[in-house]
Amino acid sequence: MQEYPNLLLVSGTGRNTGKTTLICSILKKFSFQHKIIAIKITPHFHDVNQEFIILKNENYIISEENNINTKKDSSLMLKNGASKVYFVQVLDDFLEEAISFLLKHINKDILIICESARLRKIIKPGVFILLNSKNELEKNKDLFNFADKIATIENIETIIESLSFKNKNWHLKKL
Repeated sequence: MQEYPNLLLVSGTGRNTGKTTLICSILKKFSFQHKIIAIKITPHFHDVNQEFIILKNENYIISEENNINTKKDSSLMLKNGASKVYFVQVLDDFLEEAISFLLKHINKDILIICESARLRKIIKPGVFILLNSKNELEKNKDLFNFADKIATIENIETIIESLSFKNKNWHLKKL
């Protein structure tokens, strides 16, 4: 399993757990000190602007978000301080291929923050935060064993306070 200590991974036990809210809050706090690239990964395919597509095939689409004026998660990440945002739409069986392609093109000295439900099964990030929804305890239950921190949207401030970086890698402080 490939290790990416410069990558902070945020996942959830379902929809509306606060993943994007947490990522945007982290970007607001840390992006003025460090360049941070954000990645949004989804198994659902949506229309994307053709001119911003980096790679497209029948299994995945990797595009760069350039519009801060939409309500899409990737747009919100850009608006809240990400230096670049990549939107990866990928069938689960091709996640490793798609993320390998993208990460090869990102300098390992740059901090990355990523929203994905499945990525932790493929890579080991510097920090993995799992947001738990009381309504969906059974979804993504297998990720609980991988999490460095399990939290809810109610303790976002505590999560943010526990994050730090050293030598361009994410760390979780004990509070």
